[in-house]
Amino acid sequence: MFYSDRANVNNQYLTNVFCVAKTHGLNLPVYQINFCNKNKYKGLGDIKCDAFVLMICGNENHESVEHYLSDSRVKMIVKNYPRMLNITDGNETGQTYETFLDQNGREKFIVEKESDNIITIPLGYCNDFNPVPTFNHREPGGFIGQWTQFRNDKIKAIDKAFDDSPYDWVFYRGFGPFVQSDVDSDNKKISYSLKPKIYSNFMSRIESAFVFSGQSPETYRLFEAAMAGCIIVHDILPDTWYYNDLPYVPCDFDNFKSVYDYIETHKHDLKSLTGIWWQNFASPVAVGNKIAQFAKSVGV
Repeated sequence: MFYSDRANVNNQYLTNVFCVAKTHGLNLPVYQINFCNKNKYKGLGDIKCDAFVLMICGNENHESVEHYLSDSRVKMIVKNYPRMLNITDGNETGQTYETFLDQNGREKFIVEKESDNIITIPLGYCNDFNPVPTFNHREPGGFIGQWTQFRNDKIKAIDKAFDDSPYDWVFYRGFGPFVQSDVDSDNKKISYSLKPKIYSNFMSRIESAFVFSGQSPETYRLFEAAMAGCIIVHDILPDTWYYNDLPYVPCDFDNFKSVYDYIETHKHDLKSLTGIWWQNFASPVAVGNKIAQFAKSVGV
């Protein structure tokens, strides 16, 4: 049984994941909670169960979850966001992580070792994301999302590589996922979300999806792009099991024309390999199987 928060942004994905995990042998109940760091943690007294698995969401700062294991009833932790050490000095809101070059020469963020009964899984997709991967006549690429100065600067660097940029950039301002502001008929300010259908259609009609970092280097957009059949253009990602075979294109913002030429030359292979990666490493079936296998390996 998966006890979830239906308001959680990726609840639909997680529900499917744990349905698969149960089918393949995960027998303990799973309780989804939102992350709380060790200074604010007050225990799991609301959970009335002798043994269970925790699904921890909302740890965008990549902090440790080891304090949850102080409750002996927690037999395994499944979570989003790998543990990474923030090396920023004197700024609690800033995030800086150490990197290394992997065997393929790609720069990755260093991930810290955690307890043997903790597994990190992909973010998956947001609720009601419903792409059409076979969308014909795709446009070269682009981005739709909330405006930040960081993203704005990256887009300006990309556009400098062209006399006339082939990409579509769609920004809105607001706080939180997909939040926009408007006024109703009485001229009162209202907030509402970017409709999933609009977002799904946008992702379905572009060939290359630019995945800019938000609060974390990891974003739902990466997995949604793969699900929609896009080529993923990203910069640096954590060193995790689910990214190891991801055929993403590293984004050299200072020399983007070479990135564009590479995509144009290899786009058919990149799209095909990205679809295979989604099926094998990020789909609910793949992740549910991974969790069930992991549970067996740690005796859960």
